[in-house]
Amino acid sequence: MNDGNRIVLQSFKARLVVGGQPVSDLAFEAIDRVLLARIGMAPDPFYVVMADEEVWVVPKATPGMSRLLAETGRKLEAAGRLLKAQIADIPKSWRRRVLGFATSSPMPRLACHPRGDCPPIQETGTVRLRDMPDRPLDD
Repeated sequence: MNDGNRIVLQSFKARLVVGGQPVSDLAFEAIDRVLLARIGMAPDPFYVVMADEEVWVVPKATPGMSRLLAETGRKLEAAGRLLKAQIADIPKSWRRRVLGFATSSPMPRLACHPRGDCPPIQETGTVRLRDMPDRPLDD
């Protein structure tokens, strides 16, 4: 169950919806890069969608992520902006919450954050669109 958490695509933009409420809109052209990130040695990756002013933290298998990759992935891949990344640790504001409290799990929750609040991220190389966990279905 996704509790109303999803990415909704509209004409030339994506809307981040958390708990059934829209929290941010990004024009496709405003997306600077998409990172397939891992925290430390955690086995499950997640996405960091980066724009000039904000970042979206998107857990793997979030509804709408494959459609967002279908709209933006080929252009980002061609520009070398579809990347693998390592994050040593994530801020508490990125962590999943239970009863309003951040959990000890390193896996993030779906959210939008100011880009300036981003932890240090080590980009480790490019990734192909077809290798993304939420790759577009037409590949």
